[in-house]
Amino acid sequence: PYNGDLHKASLAHDVAALRILSQHRDRDKNQRIPAGLAVVMNSRLARRRGWPRVREALLDTGYSEEQVDVSMATLPPTCSFAEALQVLKDSVGPPETEPEMLRWWRTPPGAAEPDADRAG
Repeated sequence: PYNGDLHKASLAHDVAALRILSQHRDRDKNQRIPAGLAVVMNSRLARRRGWPRVREALLDTGYSEEQVDVSMATLPPTCSFAEALQVLKDSVGPPETEPEMLRWWRTPPGAAEPDADRAG
């Protein structure tokens, strides 16, 4: 519909056409949320036992592969992210820096980045 033009479909307020065109446009895009961000967005994942992305989330949190692998080796395969994170914090300490995606998530809408004020 609308020769594939989303803008024309939105101007016509054709919701069904917008849905079809959007699905077609997005079908090849990687829609996967990084594991570390998924835990921040959905706090229940932190306590979910056996979540398959625990290691990935720990890496996203700022720990090195070596630190994560050593800590994960001491835990049962069904451990939660929260348990694994606590083991890492107890043995290694907190990550040295907070990953950019987590800083972005915690920044309120409209709040300026510290460097953005100087660039203007």
